[in-house]
Amino acid sequence: MPNSFQNKNLSFLSHLSRLLALAGQALKACLALFCALAVLILGLGLGYLLGLTEDDPIPSRQEMAQAMVNTEEPSQLLSQDGQILFQVQPDIRRENIPLNQVNPLIVNGLVATEDEYFFDHPGFVPSAIFRAAASYLFGIGNPSGGSTLSQQLIKQTLLTNEVSLARKAKELLLAIRLEKFFTKEQILEAYLNFSSFGRNARGENVAGIEASSQGLFGKKAADVNIPQAAFLVGLAQNPYSYTPYQQNGKFKPEEQMKLGIDRMAEVLERMRIEEVISEEEFQAAKTYDIRQDFIPSEEKAPESQDPHSFLFQALKRESLLILTQSLAEARGENWEAVKEQPERLANYYDEAEQAFKNRGLEIQSTVQLDLHQALEAKLQQNASRLGSPRQGDIVQNGAVLIDNHTGAILAFTAGVDYSKQQTDHAFSTRRSPGSTIKPLLTYGPALQEGLISPATRLADNYIRTQEEDGTYYEPSNYGQTISNQIVTARQALAQSLNNPTVHLYQTLVQEGADLKSYMNNLGLGQAIGDHEYQNLALSLGGTQTGPTVAEMAAAYATIANGGVYHKPHLIQSIHDRHGKLYYQAQKENKRAFNSDVAYILADMLKSVKTEGLWQDHQEALPADLDWLVKTGTSEGYIDSWVVGSTPAVSLASWIGYDNPSIQQSLDQADDNQAFGRPSDRHAKYWLSAMNTLYANNAQLLGAGQHFNRPDSVREFPIVEKTGQAAGDFPGPYQSRYHIPAEEAKKTELFPQNMPLPNASFNYAIGAELDELAFELEDYRIKDSEATNQRFLSILQGYRRRLERAFNRPFDAIKEKEDQASSDQANASEAA
Repeated sequence: MPNSFQNKNLSFLSHLSRLLALAGQALKACLALFCALAVLILGLGLGYLLGLTEDDPIPSRQEMAQAMVNTEEPSQLLSQDGQILFQVQPDIRRENIPLNQVNPLIVNGLVATEDEYFFDHPGFVPSAIFRAAASYLFGIGNPSGGSTLSQQLIKQTLLTNEVSLARKAKELLLAIRLEKFFTKEQILEAYLNFSSFGRNARGENVAGIEASSQGLFGKKAADVNIPQAAFLVGLAQNPYSYTPYQQNGKFKPEEQMKLGIDRMAEVLERMRIEEVISEEEFQAAKTYDIRQDFIPSEEKAPESQDPHSFLFQALKRESLLILTQSLAEARGENWEAVKEQPERLANYYDEAEQAFKNRGLEIQSTVQLDLHQALEAKLQQNASRLGSPRQGDIVQNGAVLIDNHTGAILAFTAGVDYSKQQTDHAFSTRRSPGSTIKPLLTYGPALQEGLISPATRLADNYIRTQEEDGTYYEPSNYGQTISNQIVTARQALAQSLNNPTVHLYQTLVQEGADLKSYMNNLGLGQAIGDHEYQNLALSLGGTQTGPTVAEMAAAYATIANGGVYHKPHLIQSIHDRHGKLYYQAQKENKRAFNSDVAYILADMLKSVKTEGLWQDHQEALPADLDWLVKTGTSEGYIDSWVVGSTPAVSLASWIGYDNPSIQQSLDQADDNQAFGRPSDRHAKYWLSAMNTLYANNAQLLGAGQHFNRPDSVREFPIVEKTGQAAGDFPGPYQSRYHIPAEEAKKTELFPQNMPLPNASFNYAIGAELDELAFELEDYRIKDSEATNQRFLSILQGYRRRLERAFNRPFDAIKEKEDQASSDQANASEAA
């Protein structure tokens, strides 16, 4: 009989055997479940991917073959109505060769590095399906990435660089179709002939393995050695990052060139692992200095395919910006971060330029060709009348016509003669805005903040403030004059008075108004440095940067568009060569001002031609145009601006000499005698341009339209003298005032957020106590001898102060006030 110890052992072994049997059954069940789940996920993935592409047309074998052969197509730039403006000629160097003329080191190295299962899979690897399905079902992982060579070829020839599950689905299914129609060797040959491989020693774009090998090493693709083959293979992943040459054909700096060399080392490692090369060959190739094989940089011939015009350059510049951003974002990059990395930005830009020139894009612009040609012709007719050449420099012009409701740029001029001077004065150069900044930076925000109405009184008096550097700022009006009057905000803007504007701006700053946000919302964020907002001179256009003409046009369009800003743009849409929409301009709008504020500000600017600087021109445009205008000049007449709007469009125009470092003034005695004052010359040119545009398309310019008054705009009768209500109010030194209800009144517009102001002593922004006392003396209740004596002394002091300022008797000064106001309104303005 077995003893108890043996029984226990047998019992233990029996239990262990049963447990192992159960574990085996459980493992089989788990494996079966896993397989079922895998099949389910694969089925769901395929089903889902098929669902994403069920509405897409399926290319035939012939269409796929043509896509791989017809590699370059000229892109077209179109006008708004579809007329061909320019056809961009391809600039890629390419030489197609059969696969048997490519060194097997390149072919096998490419497969080892980019797609090790290339000869086994049907166009995709199952893990891609699992990854895409898992990403969709469970929200884990990335639905893109890990593409086979077949998928990469499909993406290059038939799809975009968009990163999305739908695009990945098309890529997978078309790769399967590609493998069905073509052999592995045909796919490899197409890939090696089609793909981009960066640049050659002349800085030219190269595509195809033969052109790349010849352009980097000066030898055929059949004759490269192991390190050269590895370097060429490495270029396929990121050709413009890994190429050793810059756009001008010169070698990249060492730290940038090292990227391509490090990539070559990765390729060599893959070639060793996949036994494309032996261990001995790998070790020798690792220490090989590939730099010695690069062809020395060659001087690149000047580009000749770009048409010589400002229009082409502007369209190209915006197209490349759009394409560059789209390429970066399509790969999951943060655009703002890319812009801060010059090397990455340059790589995306290079790729965008290649697409612009070689991918058969159809780029539709916003340009109305007839209006654009008319505006350019008008500049040519008037260029010689804008000013005389000085020191080899001529007076240039930049003008932009913009659609108020969309931000679409309809026409522009960027310079007088592109063949002689290519500086773009419409979109690229920044100049001091002068007084055109006043409604945007000061009067508009003051209305929005409820600080003023058009009837609010502002003091036009002497100002002297100390700047941070210890100097004193002492502004004045045109002709170094100061009226020492109290004027309305409407009058101050219409006559472009400087000192009242400075007082109002200073009050906004003291009240804590976020003026930078206003400028950002008007698209002028880059026009003013952050440190400049505390400078009072900024309110008159004193900035080191300034806006472009396009930015200024868009800012005034905001006023005409009820306070809603639209970003200016030249490109409306981009389609790829297959007709698929690649880019569509989106309305980027921001509310800068409330609609009632925008309407009142527009109404104040219309006063420029009824009671301000343009009274002589108020009948110069057709009667069915409702329009506003503002002018501006920088200090010394270096820059001259005219900006105006109808309810439909805005036209901003700048004139000045091209070289700001010389600081040549438009205000020259001989030119003034021959052509008139700078502001008069510019006014005539702007009005002539508007009339020409009206003759071409009156409806587009807003004929018969009016600035619509919102219900939120209110009207109040106010005392004409003070801009406030009638009534009683206290003054300084225990004085009391009474403005009777029957006092002369005037009805004025008020924004919704500003109630009718009650009568008060401090009714004028920037006014001194003695000025207010003088203006209100007729309303003071004179029932206290002590108060009367105090005010007599104040008024006598005021008289003496004005007599010293004007150097003539006080009574003569007051008699001249009305005449001085009229003269000021008719004078040409200066900032």
